[in-house]
Amino acid sequence: MSIQQKLEEKIGPLCKELNLYLLEVKIKGERRHPVFQVYVDNEKGVTLGECEKLTRMIQDEIDMDDDFNVNYRLDVSSPGVGHPLKYDFEYKKNIGRLLAVSLNENGEELSVEGILKEITEKALVLEIKNESKEILRENVKQAKVKVQW
Repeated sequence: MSIQQKLEEKIGPLCKELNLYLLEVKIKGERRHPVFQVYVDNEKGVTLGECEKLTRMIQDEIDMDDDFNVNYRLDVSSPGVGHPLKYDFEYKKNIGRLLAVSLNENGEELSVEGILKEITEKALVLEIKNESKEILRENVKQAKVKVQW
């Protein structure tokens, strides 16, 4: 089992305990001085206090495990606005926001931008130029919130 998998295995239950979703774990840096980046979220948005508590819990788990006998740095945070949306709760909390969606429709690669109006089990409903467009979720390759200035 890789270090990445071991981290995910340790962090997953800790996130559930705090009602957080583990979105992603990245390992960067050198082998002897790795940086473990942990991205979490929930329906309300993650607070600094939740990140601090999760950080302490992860450190306790890692420090007790000989597989992590390295001088590591741990960064726990929310994913930020540029993170691709994956889970229903992420879409739901971004209803009313502008999304940039990459999709594959009938074998054709397309990109569209529109205001997310609704999410269903099967589709995203975007408002594009005052018209509703339904995009099947199975066709969505990636969706990101686009910041409007």
